[in-house]
Amino acid sequence: MTLRLDPALDLGRDSERMTPEDARRQEATANHILHAFSAPPSERCEVQMLADEVGLGKTFVALAVAYSILRAARTQSNVAEQAGIGDCCRAVVVVVPSG
Repeated sequence: MTLRLDPALDLGRDSERMTPEDARRQEATANHILHAFSAPPSERCEVQMLADEVGLGKTFVALAVAYSILRAARTQSNVAEQAGIGDCCRAVVVVVPSG
């Protein structure tokens, strides 16, 4: 079982700054990263780089992935175990540039 974006998250809520296409792209990116982290060992890639042009939502995607992983690890132990993240840390550090 691989993790998916937590349904509580709505990446397209800010309709003034985001188009529906942006929200779909961000959701697809988050799900791709979650799959890479939690796929069966033969498909897993636990190191991911998220890079694109400025303003396309990397921070939202990274936080959505972190939230989805932490929520599964903290509240859905059976899902976390099946996804192979049962023993992962239950905290995330986000580093962003100043300014």
